[in-house]
Parts: sequence; C-alpha cells; structure tokens
Amino acid sequence: MARAPQVNCRWLDWSGALAEMLAPAARRDPLGGLEMLAQDVLDGSSRAFGVFDDAGQMVLATVLRLESFPHGRELLIQAASGSLPGVSLVDTVYPAIERVAVAAGCGSVRLQSSRPGMARAMARHGFAECDHVYRKWLHVGRKI
Repeated sequence: MARAPQVNCRWLDWSGALAEMLAPAARRDPLGGLEMLAQDVLDGSSRAFGVFDDAGQMVLATVLRLESFPHGRELLIQAASGSLPGVSLVDTVYPAIERVAVAAGCGSVRLQSSRPGMARAMARHGFAECDHVYRKWLHVGRKI
C-alpha cells in the first residue's frame, strides 16, 4: 500500500460534482439513494465532506449526520464513495472524520456497509461489528 498522500478535506455544499462522486454509494441504497442524501445536505440535517488530492481533484466524498440519543451523540457515516489508486482512503480520511466526531462531542461513529473488505479496513481503526441487517426484497409490481 502506498504511503498516504497529503489530502485537503473540507465541508461542501450540494453540487453536481458531489452527486457524481456519491452516486456509486447511493446506488447501493435503493431505498434512500442520491435524492435522500441531497435532501439531507440541503436541509442541513447532514453535512457533506469532500477530500481533494494535491491537484485539487475530489477523490472522496462522504455524507455525515450527527445523531443524538438519550445517552450520547453518534456520528453516522451515511454514504462515502471515491478512490485514489494505490491508497486506502479509509486509512487516509478516517482520522479526519474521527476528529469531526470528537469535536462534535460524539461518543461513537457508526456506518453500515455491505462490502466485505470494509470490515477489515474499519477494524484497523477500532471498529467492531455491532449488529446484522437482513433484507428481503418483495417483488410487488416492481423492484425497488
């Protein structure tokens, strides 16, 4: 694995470029999709976070939501998508996301993924599996 590059992370407004970057992650969530992510960012219930390489090209985008529960706060990674050949973006970007969570007073960070490789990548950052999600597609007239 290549050494982590210098990246520039910043908050973003909703845009076509952000939608294009998040489209692969949104396709994996047919119940919410890109429309839900856009609405969440536009109404302020979530924030978009972009990662840019040395040339100023967006290489990763994520949508983050702060959730409050009776016993604490949690940062939810709603969606993340991007790539930088030869570089683990999880290893490069996750520390910045964790700093956001700590600054917001969160006691935990949560994400859901159906990608098997994410388990290993997130374990390197102290994540542990906390539940299982089961889904059965009901074919009532159309596939969702």
